[in-house]
Amino acid sequence: MEFGGDRDLSTLRLGIVTRNRPDALAEAIRSLASDPGLLETGEAVVVVDASDCCSDPPNGEVSPSTGTCQVEYAGPRQKRRYIQKLGEFGIPQETAEFALFGSPFCENGTGANRNALLLATAGERLFSMDDDALLVLRRPQEAETGICRSGQFDPREMTLHRDYEAALSCTAPASGPALAAHRDLLGKTLPSESPNDGVRFIGMTMPGLVGDAGVSCASRLMWFHPASLANLIESQDHYYSLRSTRWVTRLVLRPTLSSSPFCMTTFIGLANHLLLPPFIPNGRSSDVLFGAMMRHCHPRSLSAYLPEALVHRPFERRSPPEIRKPLPARIAHAMGSLIREIAQERVLESPREAMELIGAKLIHVGTQPKEGLLEFLRYSHHAQSTRMAAYLGNRLAEFRSTAPRWAEDAEPYGNELSAGAGKYEAAVPSDIASDRPWPVRLAAVHRYCGDFGRLLSSWPALAEASQAIRVSGERMGDMMSA
Repeated sequence: MEFGGDRDLSTLRLGIVTRNRPDALAEAIRSLASDPGLLETGEAVVVVDASDCCSDPPNGEVSPSTGTCQVEYAGPRQKRRYIQKLGEFGIPQETAEFALFGSPFCENGTGANRNALLLATAGERLFSMDDDALLVLRRPQEAETGICRSGQFDPREMTLHRDYEAALSCTAPASGPALAAHRDLLGKTLPSESPNDGVRFIGMTMPGLVGDAGVSCASRLMWFHPASLANLIESQDHYYSLRSTRWVTRLVLRPTLSSSPFCMTTFIGLANHLLLPPFIPNGRSSDVLFGAMMRHCHPRSLSAYLPEALVHRPFERRSPPEIRKPLPARIAHAMGSLIREIAQERVLESPREAMELIGAKLIHVGTQPKEGLLEFLRYSHHAQSTRMAAYLGNRLAEFRSTAPRWAEDAEPYGNELSAGAGKYEAAVPSDIASDRPWPVRLAAVHRYCGDFGRLLSSWPALAEASQAIRVSGERMGDMMSA
């Protein structure tokens, strides 16, 4: 079967990714009532759950005045049952388990849960949201008309706010179905801008964000964008009052198309009727690697950034950021560096070829002496750290005298970057075998290269088997009723 060939592309399936947050999940499900179009389709909302200890699944019905929305629930038990079903299609059990549960040596299996959602909706367009997101539609106070193109990594302008209420007040309520623009745009083909450009299509849609930034340190993101930095440090009181905030707005003023690999999965539309790559199952920043893989697998895909924004408001209190301390190396970044190196070797003609080639190369890395991998990681970490430290050095030379409070944060951060550049212990990802010394972590990363390579090579078969299962009327999850 041609992937996506028999699916109805007039609808958009909604999925929620959850882990250990039943109260937030219940609130997210209740927020779905704001989109009457979602309820009219009759399609179940897919909830994939990676909770450590699953209690009863969520109440399966949302019953606003506009209709009823059923929930298809896939927790650990349902996923293991699905692995057995995939085995009937020749999918090795260990490959399916790695895709849906990840490695026991690595923390944070968010990517594995996102893989479950991709497979549960294989062949269908998908809108995914986290369990602490709300389908509450907001818009910029002064939206603009027309569509534009952007070459920025993330075209959305980020503004810091002292609290959630302040962020919310900078936007206005919006009426209408929350997912209407995503339904209209996902998978849409666009005319080529030149004879050599070829047909483009929209592979991802991203709304704006109001609420928690969803990153470790929102203010530090602005350091590395000259215009944003200038706004941040326009006054020292302004900087100091917002340096540790988590509350932001990230908005575009009109629909904006971009070929950037940027990807943030707090809420995102995905053209899952096409053969999309998998997420790396473990570690943080799995969405960063997914965005890069999308560009390798679908080089003609574009992302559409929408002026409509949704709300991200976690229930739990989150710790203030460590502003002066660089983030540790992560497994997603290590895989990203390796994949960029592999993808430079040749032009990849199709998503299947891209996954099979990159997968085979990663499997090969996993069979070679791990000392070679260590040197590559050290080189990549050194290059990135020194580049960031040099940029900060130039900004400090420009702004130290006029922005001394910012300089008090930026200078030690830059010094930490320089001190860690090229050191083996800093270059080896810390989110795999995180409680062990770096040589043990290196061995785990080495093994992970082979595991992720085998997943990439097998993913087309996994996706096709999942679509066949769904077309036959079977599901990954159980239907829940009130």
